[in-house]
Amino acid sequence: MHPFICLIGPSGAGKTTLMREAIARVPNAQIVQSVTTRLPRANDPDEARWYDFVSPGELLLRKEAGRLLSCLEYAHHFYAFDRALIEETLTRGIGFQAVVESVLPKLRAAGIPLACVLVKPIGFPERNATRTIADAERTYDFVPDLVLPHRYLPEGLDTDAIDTLVHFARTFVPPTG
Repeated sequence: MHPFICLIGPSGAGKTTLMREAIARVPNAQIVQSVTTRLPRANDPDEARWYDFVSPGELLLRKEAGRLLSCLEYAHHFYAFDRALIEETLTRGIGFQAVVESVLPKLRAAGIPLACVLVKPIGFPERNATRTIADAERTYDFVPDLVLPHRYLPEGLDTDAIDTLVHFARTFVPPTG
């Protein structure tokens, strides 16, 4: 099974942009869909790549069948990772997704080969001073396999960060045992 590259970092750090660019550059890389009970947004036709939209009843059926490795509630909707979707994706290639830190132990306990990338935003204009200080002082309960500084560049993408993530994705070998 190929690795599941989990991007973790504060909101607005550029995780989705980094994933889109890496997936476009790494052969057989793809998004690991998460399952959600929220409705698709009308203004984002690309969302079906990122989410498996299900009813609350369908989510409950998957949970009762033991398929969900994690299930979190946010803004009155549920978000989960389905073992079958993860394994299907990782048999075809490297998987990418932004995850919250609390999901990592559950994925590891299920034997999913993980690579954890901590995205550190640098110079993003929408990040006010208080938020920037809080991000810098935040501690995490995991050791990342890669700490990825991601610079805000008004003229375009941070190609250094993208190149680093692509190289990491192509060369990372999950630990065994």
